[in-house]
Amino acid sequence: MITAGSRPCARSLRSYVVGVLLLTFLLGCDHKSEQTVLSGATMGTTWSVVLASPPGPITLDALQKAIEAELVRINQLMSTYHPDSDLSKFNASESTELVLLNAEILFVLDASMKISDASDGAYDVTLGAVIDIWGFGSSDQQSAAPSKQQLQKASEATGFNRLIREGEKIAKPSAMMRIDLSSLAKGYAVDRIGFVVERAGLNDYLAEIGGEIKARGNRNGSKAWRVGIEMPNGEIAQGLAMTNLSVASSGSYRNYREIDGKRVSHLIDGQTYMPISHNTVAVTVLHHNTMSADAWATALMVVPPEKAHTLVDEYGLDVQLTTKTDEGFDVWRTQGFTKLVVDKPDFVGY
Repeated sequence: MITAGSRPCARSLRSYVVGVLLLTFLLGCDHKSEQTVLSGATMGTTWSVVLASPPGPITLDALQKAIEAELVRINQLMSTYHPDSDLSKFNASESTELVLLNAEILFVLDASMKISDASDGAYDVTLGAVIDIWGFGSSDQQSAAPSKQQLQKASEATGFNRLIREGEKIAKPSAMMRIDLSSLAKGYAVDRIGFVVERAGLNDYLAEIGGEIKARGNRNGSKAWRVGIEMPNGEIAQGLAMTNLSVASSGSYRNYREIDGKRVSHLIDGQTYMPISHNTVAVTVLHHNTMSADAWATALMVVPPEKAHTLVDEYGLDVQLTTKTDEGFDVWRTQGFTKLVVDKPDFVGY
């Protein structure tokens, strides 16, 4: 872990590598520049901010504390692990009456619901009950698939389009329904880190939480930030040159369980209540904000490949889709994504 403070570059290039799912950001610099790195822990993973130049009038300690305070605030609103968070209290309530919910939670929820609607419900932040009976999201280790009756009962506590909304008030149709914003809350938190950094007058930075990344400005003069693309086999052969973009990824190849002797993905299809079984194994999405990139990466993983291509075209997304084949992996990229791809020789520190 790189602790708060500056790291001067040596004569040769160096890179700071963080690998989460598909993304590894590789920050090269030359002897004329200095990058400052802040970091810490949040949301069960780590966060970091890389500043292209010293922070100026604001002290590093003040910026570190401001970022940490913002992350604590977001966790207090949206965490599903802290029982006293606003969202956890809503989930734990047995009331089905309209209740006032924080405007930021509703903002993130609204973003998720638009993508849920686009995916015809395959992506759904209310699937907690179904996820639990498959053995994900809880400590229960399932050795057998749930029965049709169990799935039916769990499904009665799900459905993004069954939530009732009136202004800043919301009601759930069942006391058992839970909202889990984990698939886009990290991305939202990265955007909020960016807000804190820019409020301090800093416009050339890279911020990330657990591999969900926001790049703003440049890393050194006119040089774009570098984000390495890690394949499911661990190879990092290419990367992205990014300026004023966010990137997020989702994959099915690291989080799974053995159920009935078969490998079962943690990603559940909200239409079928079954773990995904198609051959898409990873998705990387570029977007102007990290929250949307985060949510779309999950949604495009959940839907079948043909539906993913339809959504990419319909919403003008720039993505990389990786599918498993008998020979290995097949990579498909949109034109906009391809334009930002650079080859391994531009990187160092492997």
